[in-house]
Amino acid sequence: MEYQFENVCEYDLERALEFQYKIGARRIMFWGAVSAVLTLLYLYRALTGPLVWLIPAAIFLGLSVHYFTWPYRFLKKGEKRMLEYYDGEIPPTYIRFGAQIVVEDVDSRFTLEYRKLDKVISLKRGYYLRYAKKSLVALDPNGFTKGTFAEFKQFLREKRPDLNIPD
Repeated sequence: MEYQFENVCEYDLERALEFQYKIGARRIMFWGAVSAVLTLLYLYRALTGPLVWLIPAAIFLGLSVHYFTWPYRFLKKGEKRMLEYYDGEIPPTYIRFGAQIVVEDVDSRFTLEYRKLDKVISLKRGYYLRYAKKSLVALDPNGFTKGTFAEFKQFLREKRPDLNIPD
């Protein structure tokens, strides 16, 4: 099968963190913000009234720290598992674009039809093709070994003119 574009995506913790903090863990960030506000409210109550209000302030402070650091801890744990599984070096993923999208790594290969894409997400460090509402194909904008990122976005606009393809 002839491919028009190929992207080699190496694992990058910073790219994964950017995605988790901006897209993947929105609810957790919301609850972190709620916990932070409650921490401040209970702290104010403790400073203006009985010190017993320090107990819920400390609890909500702990929850805030838990929620705001959860994406990092989650990704570091996953990275550790992958490093153990792959004997210390996480292999790249190859994404090829032709008649279909072919995603291949050292253990697996799957194909995806363009019609199944439902969203394209563009962040500073990564570009993501979402399908099946929660599954993603991550691309490295600098990882194109065949074609360029700009040409790829134009290609994707031709394949799926109904999708919003961010610049």
